[in-house]
Amino acid sequence: MLAARIGCRREQITRELRAMEQDGLMQKTRGGLILPDPDAIRQRIAQKMQEVE
Repeated sequence: MLAARIGCRREQITRELRAMEQDGLMQKTRGGLILPDPDAIRQRIAQKMQEVE
C-alpha cells in the first residue's frame, strides 16, 4: 500500500525501511512505525536531494 502511494515497488520500500531500522532512524512496533529522530531523517533527505541536483 505504501509503495503504491509513492510510486515505488514493495522491494524498494522494504530495503529502505530495513536500512532506516539498522541506522536507528526507525523502530517497528505492532501498531506502526516510530521515528525517534525525525530531524536526522530530514537531514538525510536534504543530503540525498543535493546529491541528485
